[in-house]
Amino acid sequence: MSHVGKMAGPEIRDLDALKAAVARCGFVWLEGQKTFRWYGRFLGDSSDWVSMFTPEEAAKLKSGPRDRLIAAVTKKMGACDHAIRVPGANYEIGVVRVGSAWELRLDTFDGSLVSKLGGAAAPVLVQAYGVERVRQQARRLGHLVTEKKLPNGRVKLTIRQRG
Repeated sequence: MSHVGKMAGPEIRDLDALKAAVARCGFVWLEGQKTFRWYGRFLGDSSDWVSMFTPEEAAKLKSGPRDRLIAAVTKKMGACDHAIRVPGANYEIGVVRVGSAWELRLDTFDGSLVSKLGGAAAPVLVQAYGVERVRQQARRLGHLVTEKKLPNGRVKLTIRQRG
């Protein structure tokens, strides 16, 4: 089944921080990969596809023949600018440029992918992105950053000014 949708979580604006987060999690960044692995065919079983098109395009697809909708959504669902491979998972995560931000798309039907991400909202990757974003911004300002993993799995960052 096709359950590709936008991953909930923070707005991704820093691709370098995302790449660092991917490495932190032990995942693989696939620079410039234009498609990502998912079920591979839209079955018309969800409305998540609507956000992947302009309102005009979506309206035209909704009012047209079903086979045209299936073909257009299938093509768009698997498209990306970069991808993330999660070792041991069947599907991948698509990284798609949307305006000035990046959207992460994944097929949540793959239980192995969702499990490795800590759930459909991908808290493992979201936390890693937040940590890397803060670390990189603090370093740019010349601050020292230390990190401690807490028993509950969260990460505590301490930022100190140099000198």
